[in-house]
Amino acid sequence: MVGVGQEVVAASEYWALQSQVREPQRLLGEKKLENEILRETLALARQKMAIALALAGAGRHACGFRRCRPGIPIDVGHLLRSKSAGRSD
Repeated sequence: MVGVGQEVVAASEYWALQSQVREPQRLLGEKKLENEILRETLALARQKMAIALALAGAGRHACGFRRCRPGIPIDVGHLLRSKSAGRSD
C-alpha cells in the first residue's frame, strides 16, 4: 500500500537500481576475500621469516647447513609443517 506523499516506482526501474547496487556489493565481496588471503599470506611469510632469523641467529642458514651456496632458494616450509602438524585449529 502506498501512503500519501510516497512515490511509486516502476518495477523495471526498481530492478535496474537493484542491479546497480548488486555489482558494487559483489566487487566488495571479492576485495574482502582477496584482502583476507593476502593477510594470511603475510602472516605465513612473517612466520617463515622468524624461523629463518632464528636459524641465522643460531649460526645456521635456513637450509640447515652452516653455509648455503649463494643463489639457492631457501624453503623453510617443512619446519612450519612439522610445528603445525600437532596443532588443531
